[in-house]
Amino acid sequence: MKKVVFFIVWFLILIVSKEIHASWGTIPSPVSKNLKSINFINAIVPSLYTVGDSGTIMKSDHPLGFNWRSLPSPTNQNLIGLGSFQNTLPIFALSSKGVVLKSTNGENWSVLSEIQMSDSLNLVGIFTTSAKLYIYGNVNSQFHGFEQSTVHLYIMNNVDGSYTETVIPNQTATSMFDWNGEIIIAGRDMSNPFTNGRGFLMNVETSVRYSLENSWQDYEIVSAPKQGSDQYLVLNLRTPCGESQRVVRLNGLDSIIILSDFSKEYYHRGMCGYAYTEGVKCYLTQIGKIQNFIGIGNSQNIIRFSPDSGYSSIEYQGLAPLRSMVQISNHHIVMVGDNGLIVGKIDIPLPVELSSFTSMVNGNNVQLNWTTSSEINNSGFNIERSSAPGQWLKIGNVTGKGTINLSVEYSYTDKNLATGKYSYRLKQIDYNGNYEYFDLSNEVIIGVPDKFILSQNYPNPFNPSTTISYSIPSPGIVKIKIFDLSGKEVMTAVNEYKLAGHHSAVLNASNLPSGVYYYTLNSQGFTDTKKMVLIK
Repeated sequence: MKKVVFFIVWFLILIVSKEIHASWGTIPSPVSKNLKSINFINAIVPSLYTVGDSGTIMKSDHPLGFNWRSLPSPTNQNLIGLGSFQNTLPIFALSSKGVVLKSTNGENWSVLSEIQMSDSLNLVGIFTTSAKLYIYGNVNSQFHGFEQSTVHLYIMNNVDGSYTETVIPNQTATSMFDWNGEIIIAGRDMSNPFTNGRGFLMNVETSVRYSLENSWQDYEIVSAPKQGSDQYLVLNLRTPCGESQRVVRLNGLDSIIILSDFSKEYYHRGMCGYAYTEGVKCYLTQIGKIQNFIGIGNSQNIIRFSPDSGYSSIEYQGLAPLRSMVQISNHHIVMVGDNGLIVGKIDIPLPVELSSFTSMVNGNNVQLNWTTSSEINNSGFNIERSSAPGQWLKIGNVTGKGTINLSVEYSYTDKNLATGKYSYRLKQIDYNGNYEYFDLSNEVIIGVPDKFILSQNYPNPFNPSTTISYSIPSPGIVKIKIFDLSGKEVMTAVNEYKLAGHHSAVLNASNLPSGVYYYTLNSQGFTDTKKMVLIK
């Protein structure tokens, strides 16, 4: 019977067979400050980071987002954004007043630069590439009752903190993303004061602008989240009667594909005398995907929706507004919000899923092969062997891949086994010490050899011990003697009756000087000699 030992501290968790079905739950937080942004560094064990008001910086070294701890911060300004290139160190944080922090090891933070900016500038976010930081914000104003906005873009060297400023008039920036190497700023075109603003996309290096298809031009771009290789846009249409949203997938910088049309999700403003009530009301600002799409916005709710039906249900009702989310994998999302709120969900199989576990016999060696379909928090595998019921011996270890969503192939060879029957199992161990067993379904049989074999000693060269393996097809007296270069016998390794099968002898040459030696096997008229080297 397979033994499973597995423990996760979670809000609600149910283990059925080999699957975990977990609801959204609150993760303990050491602070009560408003948290504004969350990101992660993808290492062997992913580390999560979140920042917030009064210079709050926190880190979780747990791949599921538990065990948060506060880090020393060099600023007491409100931190609003986090950025890292391809989820690798260094990681950067941005304050609402233009202070940029940097950490090269994920523990110690320092001030990289401080942007000289006006008090009216409202910074929005930070976007990172391998060598540059893109920091953007808006200056909003009113002119004769019409809303106006100007984008301020700062392109910063991520080593010395030097930067240049670009001003983009009549625009509002909401997000940035990389499209096939082009750094794109997205937001709202404010050039026509008689419209509510239209979505725009612009290459920040070349200033080339892209217009969405005509039917989408009245939609401002609220955010531009990315899921895997797909780039999405969250669009918002404001009318005198209310607002509606659409989630689309970007097919090209001037072409989009509709996913969800929330045209009936209006907020009633009292100007039209009616309000639509279908669906769940929430102004989306960020989206993610676990099985179905989910989104967060201007409420405490996490909304689940599908491309066909738009908003469908409240997935989770939080204790405070949620501000930011990070999708660690296709199965795992962590969110942060006001009052130190941290929320997470995991809806995946057990940390390691084996898709196959097989064995192959080659003489008296057994090669074990296994494949994982996904891994979470996997430290590695202990390989265990049994030749008697209930008696297991650890014979080796193979390092795991930590957290990975790809198929991984592993192998281990158990060498120089005696004739007999063997069972094998894997003990998969998490970084936090939890483990589970995977049993090989078949028994491995090492048969009687059909000829005499004397194997090369291992290791070779050696100091002071080495193993000599040999095989005999029938029972009889076996002698293995050691000779020096002059032909003088210096040791006897084996001199006894042996059954037919595969055998080995450990030679301890601690009393011999360094040099070249020969070992000879004699049994039932068979003789073979091999060379070995002792180096002290």
